[in-house]
Amino acid sequence: MNRKQFCGIALGLVATAVAGCGGGGDDNNRNDTESINNPGAGSVTDLSRMTVFPGQKDGAFIGQNTGFVLSWATATDAPRTTRVALYRFLEARGGETRSDFREDIRIAGNTVSSWSVRKQSDLFAGGVFYLDVSTDLDRKRYAFIVGGGRSIAPSDEPTRAADVNTPGTTIGLGNLTVRYSGDATGAVNIPVATPFVLDFGAETNAPARFTVRLRRYKERRGTEEPSANEQNVDVSHDAGTGQWTVRRSDNFLLERGATYILEVVTDGETQRNYVFLTEG
Repeated sequence: MNRKQFCGIALGLVATAVAGCGGGGDDNNRNDTESINNPGAGSVTDLSRMTVFPGQKDGAFIGQNTGFVLSWATATDAPRTTRVALYRFLEARGGETRSDFREDIRIAGNTVSSWSVRKQSDLFAGGVFYLDVSTDLDRKRYAFIVGGGRSIAPSDEPTRAADVNTPGTTIGLGNLTVRYSGDATGAVNIPVATPFVLDFGAETNAPARFTVRLRRYKERRGTEEPSANEQNVDVSHDAGTGQWTVRRSDNFLLERGATYILEVVTDGETQRNYVFLTEG
C-alpha cells in the first residue's frame, strides 16, 4: 500500500466516522462509567444482535477522532448492561515491553438503542486499538489501526499479493464473510496457527477475480520505525465450495503478540481491510 492509498483510506474513514458519531447525543444519557445501561432491555444476555461501527471490514485505517457506535434494532434487542473497554495494543518492539493500555472513554446515548463510545482524547496516529464489549455471558472484541500522522513509508518491494480467479459471477464483495479461529469472540488474541477463510456462501457468489494480501503491521515503537510489509501467502480452494482459505506460505505461523491486516479487493470496489491481533 503506498502513502497516497494509506492517507486516502484514513481521510475517508475520518469523514464517515464524523458523520456517524458526531454530537447529537442525549446529554441525560451521558456517563463517565464504562458500561451501557439500557432500561428498555428485554431478556437478552448475548451480543449476537449488536452492530458495531466502524465494522470489521473497515478496521484499517480509522481516523484519529473516530468514535465507535454500538447499536441494536430496538432497545429490547440489547442487554440490560453492556460493559465496554478500549485498549491500546502495544507490541514488544524497539526495547519497549508488550502491554495493553486501557484508555479513558466516554459513552453517550444516541437513541434508546444506540450508544457512542469515544476515547476522551484523540486516538494515537499509527496506533493499534481494540474495543472489548461484554456481558456476563458473552464477549466480542474488534481491532483497529489509526491512520494519518505517522503513516508508513511506501514499500519498494514487489507485491506478494495472491490473485484469485473463480467460477463466480457476482460483482463486488457483498457476499464475503471472513471466518477464522475464535471468530465468535472477535479478531483479538487469535491463535498463531489461524488460517483466514473467505466465505462467499457459494462459488457463484464470488466475483470472477479478487486479490488477497496479508500485511504484518508494526507501528512506531521505541527505536523501531513503522512498517506494513506484505507476507507471502497461499490461497487454497475446494472445488464446489464458496470458501477460499488464506495462509502464510509454507504453513509459517503468524507471529505472537502481533498485528496483521488481511486485504481483499476486486475490480471497481473499495478495498476491505480486516485487522487481527494474535495471542501472546
